[in-house]
Order: sequence, then structure tokens, then C-alpha cells
Amino acid sequence: MKKLFILITAVSFSVCSSAQTLLDRFVSSLEKTGVQAVISYNDGNGPEEGTMSLSGSRYRFEDSETIIWFDGKTMWRGQDYGADMIEEIYISTPTPQEQFMLNPITALKHHDGFSVTDDGRSTITLKAIGESVDGITLLTVKADEKTLAPKTITVECDPEFDLPVITITVKEFKTGVKFDKGTFTCNVKDYPDADIIDLR
Repeated sequence: MKKLFILITAVSFSVCSSAQTLLDRFVSSLEKTGVQAVISYNDGNGPEEGTMSLSGSRYRFEDSETIIWFDGKTMWRGQDYGADMIEEIYISTPTPQEQFMLNPITALKHHDGFSVTDDGRSTITLKAIGESVDGITLLTVKADEKTLAPKTITVECDPEFDLPVITITVKEFKTGVKFDKGTFTCNVKDYPDADIIDLR
């Protein structure tokens, strides 16, 4: 379920521009500048709040249970089981499919399997051409008409996920953010008590 949620979040930042009239401007702005967003959502485990940071192909997502770092090549996924202590860190080299699921910039450029419509102002809808695309059947984004910053994302999921609708609210959305080098990498030495599972 966490992987599905990350995909939804990733795609949501792409959808604001998925219709061709909006796509080029939004993709261009995300590729040229650092982006940080605070989001609230419910992925079936109760209300949650998380932070996303993006810069080019690099990505970081953090909520109360998980931290994901991606530096453009390597991904670290830390499982946080409370008391601000990460107990396990999984290290992997994502496949192209996993990169689509976890990297918003990739999702911005590729939305195969969806038909795209928009109202020309602020609402964009992606509808799966088949039964679903990675568990998503319908995704609707409402954006700010002037800035195209995403405001709310509503996602309808494949019934197999037993979570018919997910709503994400973008509480803060900042562009032009400058990140430290370490933002998108995990120094495992900072977590001496964590089990390191290297899947590369």
C-alpha cells in the first residue's frame, strides 16, 4: 500500500500539467527548480502528513513511518517504527518501473495507459485506458489557476487494493528551493542501530 501511495503522490505532481496545454510549463518548472511540498492524506491507515522534496531526478519522501531517499541512481528506504528510530534500511537500484512509481519527474514525463482531459483552467483528469495503471483507475487534480501548483488530488483505485478513493491535500507547495547534497542520500552510518538490507 505504501508503494501505491508513493506512486499516487508522484503522479499527482505530474498531472497538473498532463494535458498538453499545461504539461510543458509545469514539467519545465519542476525540472529547473527544487520543489518542496507538505501533503496530508489517508492511505487506509488513518490520517497522515508527509513532506516531499524534488530536484531534477532526485527525490525524498518522508512521513511518520517511512523515509525514501533517491539520488538519481540508488534508493534507500528507511522503515521508522516509532520513537524517531529507523529499524531497517533497504538499499536498491530501482528498475525503470520502480523509478516511475517513485520519481515524480519520471511520472511527469510518462503517463502511458491514461487518457488525459482538462477544463483548460485548473482541473485535469487521467483515466486508465484499461482496467487500471499500477492500481489507479481515475485520478483528478485541481490546481491553482495562476501558478498550477497542485491543491487537491483525488484518486480512485483498483478494487483489489480495498481502498476505493484516496484524497491528497497539498498544504504547502514551494518552488525554487535549494537543497543540501545530503538531502537525497542516506548515510547509513547515521543509523547505527538499523538493519541494513542491501538488495543491489
